[in-house]
Amino acid sequence: MKKFNVSHIRSIAILAALLSCKPMVTDAQTISHGQVAVPVVSTHLANSFSFVPQTAQEKARSNILQIAADPAAYMQMVLNEICFGSESQYPLVATINQYFTPDYEQYTNGSLLNYSDFVSHISALRASVTGGSVVVLEAAFQGNTIADRHIVSESLPDGTTSQSEVFLFGEISSDGRLQIVHEATQAVTGSPSSRK
Repeated sequence: MKKFNVSHIRSIAILAALLSCKPMVTDAQTISHGQVAVPVVSTHLANSFSFVPQTAQEKARSNILQIAADPAAYMQMVLNEICFGSESQYPLVATINQYFTPDYEQYTNGSLLNYSDFVSHISALRASVTGGSVVVLEAAFQGNTIADRHIVSESLPDGTTSQSEVFLFGEISSDGRLQIVHEATQAVTGSPSSRK
């Protein structure tokens, strides 16, 4: 049996978490490190992982580790899937449920959206644009707080485009999903009326 030091254990746990899955092990051996039990994977399995779905607790831990590893990449992925994902690949309600708690609240320029308002808002956004993207320029994550500055670019059916700069401060719940977001937005290009 190969011996693993704490560094190896953390690397395996982070890798498994970042892949949002759990390695399936042919033997039942695990090494405990704090509250995380990390499967011992033999060297010959390194290139042939099989994966099994995660429990809710494992998924929450995975989300938090993903955020901590690269908060900018995580927020960019989430915002693009939510705002501009296709319904076939990123079904609206299922995707929102993956990243936002049922009691989610968003304050944008002082206006409150609760969870159902947010779902309606994103549904209307998806229906009103022909394309778009979110690019996260900066992000930080500490404790249960995430902050970022991102640019939202939208293409409208009439051929016009617009860009907004967004400053986001959010709280991550214990299950790894966004629970509260405070945003301030400003027009960069395009019509200010397209921003809400």
